[in-house]
Amino acid sequence: MDNLEMTILISGFTLSLSCFVDANWKCFKGLVNWISPAKLLGILRLTQGASTLTFLYSIATTMVCKILWIDPAMALVSSIIVTVAATALIGQLLSKKGAKLTAEETVDEKALRTRIIEDVQTIVGKAALTISENVEKRMTKAEANIQGYVESYYKRVNTLLERNEETLRYFGDKMNTINRVIEGYNEIARAYREEAVKREALTLQIEQVARLEEEYLRRLEALDHKEEVRGEKVTLTSADGIASRTKGNMAQKETADFLRNCGFQVEEYYGVGLPDYIIRWQGKRVAIGAHKAFTLSRQGTTQRTIKNELEAEIAAALKYKLPLVLLVTNLKNKRRWAELISYEKLKEFERFTTPVILADDVPETERICMESILRLKEILSHHATN
Repeated sequence: MDNLEMTILISGFTLSLSCFVDANWKCFKGLVNWISPAKLLGILRLTQGASTLTFLYSIATTMVCKILWIDPAMALVSSIIVTVAATALIGQLLSKKGAKLTAEETVDEKALRTRIIEDVQTIVGKAALTISENVEKRMTKAEANIQGYVESYYKRVNTLLERNEETLRYFGDKMNTINRVIEGYNEIARAYREEAVKREALTLQIEQVARLEEEYLRRLEALDHKEEVRGEKVTLTSADGIASRTKGNMAQKETADFLRNCGFQVEEYYGVGLPDYIIRWQGKRVAIGAHKAFTLSRQGTTQRTIKNELEAEIAAALKYKLPLVLLVTNLKNKRRWAELISYEKLKEFERFTTPVILADDVPETERICMESILRLKEILSHHATN
């Protein structure tokens, strides 16, 4: 027995059983009390329709394919048409001749539906009311909990703020103490640096005095007689020497202020055996400075030669391995000239002659003198950063 024959057998049995129940509807209706007659009749009609459709389709397919040997596509179309037509016809007959609900059952069914709807509405209303009450209770409880959490949070925040204020005050006091200690150390370091500079300057001064003493003794030993001054004899008094030194010191001070205005840090020294300046750029020592002041003019002396007056500055520059800056001031027209002598050329240095333009009063040459100062600033600042 193949699948098609088995389908015919089962669907035929189901159709026969449903027709038997339909024919004896009143008896079966009384036996089944747990379901309403309308629902039972609906189930019966659904079972009859399904079994009829399956049974007729199986019979039609068997007849067309196995008995008439028609083309499969045509067989399928023919089976569907026959099945639908026969099912519709049988369904029409069953609805007219088959079991029907009585008027009382129809009324009972409607009342049952109405009662079910009312019961469902009542249950839904009670459930909604219960849910609403539960939600309201939980919301009230949640609000109370949230309020408690917020108050507790604010208390903790206030406590932390108070503790932080105390901590900040504590650290503020400690930082003030540390700053005072640092300031004290800075003062000590500054004093130490100043003392170190003074010691270095004193060392240079002692060395220069020793050299001057040797030179003085040598000249005394070699002096056999007094030199006679030919021509007009000029006698200089001690007052003339003091006035000359005063002018020179004032010019040295003004030149130091001029260098500071150019951005340098300048340490000034006035004494035998000491360099005139120690020049720094951004705190770094960049050069040793020597200052000379002369009275130059076109009508009188136009140039001066500097030869043996730079021993203290050259010694300091060689000691610190720095270039020497020679600054010349003309006391007559207040012009300045800057000459940079590199560290490599210091050992070969013999003399320097001031430029003629230092004695001029022409604006063009004054610009050239100023350019010498600016060139000095450019070279030393570059040397400090490298």
